[in-house]
Amino acid sequence: MALVFLPNGLDYSRAAVLASKAVGGAVQRNRCKRILRARLAQYAAEIKPGFDILVVARKRLLVSTPSEVDQSFQKLLLRAGLSRKQTDDGTDHTGNGT
Repeated sequence: MALVFLPNGLDYSRAAVLASKAVGGAVQRNRCKRILRARLAQYAAEIKPGFDILVVARKRLLVSTPSEVDQSFQKLLLRAGLSRKQTDDGTDHTGNGT
């Protein structure tokens, strides 16, 4: 999966999910979108406000375990600086030094 984001100037974040035909047929695309929407709902409280977020499904998502998807999603949020959480070692990966 891939994550694209831009600041939106609002007090809240908005998110969308995309699965192209490269992922597979309609059933596979819808399954990927359901999986990603569930992860967005699960981690909504961790996402910083003020961003428009696009989560793009990849074919590998269809064969990934739920724990792999969770781990990848958390890693993407941290790498993008969209997560309010810090890592276990106390370092802040939000990119703003706070």
